[in-house]
Amino acid sequence: MALDLRQPYTHADSAPSPSTSQVHHVTIERVIVALRERLSQPLSLGEMADIACLSPFHFNRVFRRTTGIPPYEFLASLRMDAARRVLLTSDLSVTDVCFELGYGSLGTFTSRFAQRIGLPPGQLRRQAETFAPPARTAPDDEYAARVLPWHHAAGLSGRIEAPPEFDGLIFVGLFPSAVPQGPPVAGTLLTMPGAYHLRPVPAGRYHLLVAAVPHAAGAR
Repeated sequence: MALDLRQPYTHADSAPSPSTSQVHHVTIERVIVALRERLSQPLSLGEMADIACLSPFHFNRVFRRTTGIPPYEFLASLRMDAARRVLLTSDLSVTDVCFELGYGSLGTFTSRFAQRIGLPPGQLRRQAETFAPPARTAPDDEYAARVLPWHHAAGLSGRIEAPPEFDGLIFVGLFPSAVPQGPPVAGTLLTMPGAYHLRPVPAGRYHLLVAAVPHAAGAR
């Protein structure tokens, strides 16, 4: 969900027709599958365009329109997500993870990881090892209802709904990009579905991203 906390937003480009948009989504999904399979040996823009059966220029435009970010930025996010998962689910050292994913410099990997994930790789692993899910508490529905009409000045409020059987943690964050990178501009953690309120945020256009993680899946 994209939110504009400035004046009403208008886009100069005309949106593609539903049929064209559907074809673009299928095409870009095919490229993303290939990217996931080649994280340690990234594809060039030309190779991505060949998979999509488009010219590099047209592919770049279609990819940005479909995902919200350029192809290389999307690839970098995929690689960092893979690095994060390996760090949290294996005993490999940070150095081993770095070279496993095709990075040639440990320093470059560490700095990019901190920039995109929000913490250096070693610190993320240490925090995960000591992480304990917070106690289940009901959201403050009445407070959110009071401040909802004033979201431009007082932050942003809303409600998260989930199936009745859901039991887990719900992470809510505002990010400048369609792909979450680094700490959110504003964020909160819910222990059950319901109202949320984010602190005041600078004027701008943001993406509201929500991730619900069942306790059975392992919050780490």
